[in-house]
Amino acid sequence: MKARTTALGLCALLGAALIALSAAQAGDGKEPRVLDPKQTLGPSTDIDAERGCIKCHEPHYRAWQETHHAKSLAMPREDLAKGIRRALRKQVKRFRPNTSRLCQSCHFTLVVEEDEVSPKYGISCESCHGEGARHVEIHSNEKADYATRMKQAADAGLIRPTDLYGLARNCFDCHLLVKPVGRAKGEPTLEELVNLDVKVKGKGSSHHSAGTPGFDLVTYSQGEVRHNFNGGKKNPPSAYRRGLYVVGKLVDLELSLRALAAVKQPEGRYAKEILARVGGAEGAHAKLAAAAQAL
Repeated sequence: MKARTTALGLCALLGAALIALSAAQAGDGKEPRVLDPKQTLGPSTDIDAERGCIKCHEPHYRAWQETHHAKSLAMPREDLAKGIRRALRKQVKRFRPNTSRLCQSCHFTLVVEEDEVSPKYGISCESCHGEGARHVEIHSNEKADYATRMKQAADAGLIRPTDLYGLARNCFDCHLLVKPVGRAKGEPTLEELVNLDVKVKGKGSSHHSAGTPGFDLVTYSQGEVRHNFNGGKKNPPSAYRRGLYVVGKLVDLELSLRALAAVKQPEGRYAKEILARVGGAEGAHAKLAAAAQAL
């Protein structure tokens, strides 16, 4: 058993090395394409409409309403957002965070209504579980076998907690600020956004960070955003949380290296903050390897 566990630990590290290698090779330095929001969104579904999530998931919806995710629609009114808006208006006329493609993909949920795309919610069900209109009919077809419809829904884009890698990728895309987004003409890249110095009223100079400081997948996913409580009868098995932790660290390193490989300004703030994340993820992997070898 000891040899098998150690081997698994070493395999995990080998996987990390392979991910790192692919990341280094993948950085072609190209900026993301400017896409029509409808191309990236697909048809969307209202979370509180008749066919929306709340119809079957009201307790989850109520829990979500109390989270920071739900309140991100108010983000443009925060002091830092106001400072960023003032700075970017020098580059982009009438820049508004809630209509900017640069901001929309992580801070808002866009809904297509009467052929118009607009931010209607903060970080919602679809932000974390995928675009509802792509899988809602499959997911809610209770006449079908549960395992079959869950697989079909996942194939259609539903991100479930059992998909550790898909879940981790989706969280880190925004919490590490590496999500490839379309941007309007004149808008900065994510790297340029982080490198931008902005003045915040009463606080002096500040900036948009290259991700959520101290973000950890287990800590954050099992905190206020968690809503699958099984009626309060049990907590997630520790084996699941261990898997979530390991996969989270692997994805942290993978995406950090991919971001680092595409950096245009090596001496800029964005590069330095991403490099610090690489160091933190590598340190976590070293501890995991030591723990595996000690078993």
